[in-house]
Amino acid sequence: MTTLIDHPTDTDATAATETANDSSVRERNRRRTDQRHGGSRRSGRRRANPLRRLDVRLMLGVLAVALPVMGGISALLVTKSSASLTSAAEHKAGSVARSVALRLEDWKSEREQDLSIIAARAVGREGGAATTELITQLDKSSGEYAAIEITDLSGRVLSSSRTDVSISPTKETWFRTAAAGEQVITSPVERDGRIDWVIAEPVLGADGKPESVVVGYLNPAVLTNLLDPELDAGSEVVAVGADRELVYSSSMGKVDNAGLLAAGALTTTVDNVAVTRALAGEVGTATFNNLAGHGVIGGFDNVEGLGWAIMVQEPRDATLAPVTAQTHRAIELMLIGAAIAVAFAIVFARWITRPIQDVTSTARQAAKGKLHVRVRPAGSDELVVLGTSLNAMLDTCELLVGQLTSAGVEVNSAASELSASSDELAATTTQQSAAVTQASATTEELARASAAIADTV
Repeated sequence: MTTLIDHPTDTDATAATETANDSSVRERNRRRTDQRHGGSRRSGRRRANPLRRLDVRLMLGVLAVALPVMGGISALLVTKSSASLTSAAEHKAGSVARSVALRLEDWKSEREQDLSIIAARAVGREGGAATTELITQLDKSSGEYAAIEITDLSGRVLSSSRTDVSISPTKETWFRTAAAGEQVITSPVERDGRIDWVIAEPVLGADGKPESVVVGYLNPAVLTNLLDPELDAGSEVVAVGADRELVYSSSMGKVDNAGLLAAGALTTTVDNVAVTRALAGEVGTATFNNLAGHGVIGGFDNVEGLGWAIMVQEPRDATLAPVTAQTHRAIELMLIGAAIAVAFAIVFARWITRPIQDVTSTARQAAKGKLHVRVRPAGSDELVVLGTSLNAMLDTCELLVGQLTSAGVEVNSAASELSASSDELAATTTQQSAAVTQASATTEELARASAAIADTV
């Protein structure tokens, strides 16, 4: 008997090789999977920061452009509005100051004409009844005087419009000036609890020399009418004398001589840029603080012949109140605009990023092996091209995978056929070996038989 010993065949070696290759492939796939998971975890950590998102960056970009633009436009409008209101207030105050100054100058001219008429009619009859009647009628009809007197050059009163009033001007500087032949008008002064405000005209004789003086004691209460035009609430007219003393303010209201003194007239000093410029003969507008220390916008003018400064002032806060309201309105509009900008940025960002998100989602599914997924191209031209290219790439990948799968099946079929052929060849070889062995045994038996026959013969 011949013992058959099994030897390793080529089929066994091929199987071992395939097993080793499968293990290597599985190891590589495991590493790739770990890398993808690790990359996904890192991507997850990056997505945790909202500033790295495209839609958030788009929204912030829109706000970064919109808010400064809206703020700049609002500031520009408020600045222009403030300048416009200030200019309008200054123009108005300047116009009113000029109007009040002209009103005072006209009033002064009228008083000078009164005294000129009296001086012309009183020549040579200063103490006569006709002269007394003239000055009395003029005093009563005008209401502008506390009294009208005619004096001689020594100051002795010759005629008076009021029998209960007799004022001796002998010691006054202005009287000596008038007695010398010059017309005089003084600023109001406080004396013994009353206000003296004098206008004087020399009475010239036939030789042109002064022979007496007409003295008009003006009533300071007339200032309440002269310096109180129709003004807006909060506006104020202020008259300041040549020595910067307060003569009258419309805030005092309708007052008499005692009321003027009680309100600070002739005892209050007014010193600001408007007074300085007006007393210097300038006309214009300025921003300064009033007696209460509040900011005002004022116009100023100079009263010729009196040497006064006239100021018309309006509270700055009241004048610019519309600007404050506009500022608040601008802030509100800016907030509304910001809200609209945010809403637009969100919608715009989503509209921009949605196609990108679709492409990203499709790419992730394809990375997991789902090559049948496709993206619907949408958005801008660039994104449409990107989506179309991704679909074409997936088509190509799916075709390649299909071809590889078919090739693998064909290879596996051929390998199976080759394995079957090898098995048949091995079986045939075994059968042939058995036949050879059997033939060998038969030959041996024939040899032994032949030998036995030979021995027998």
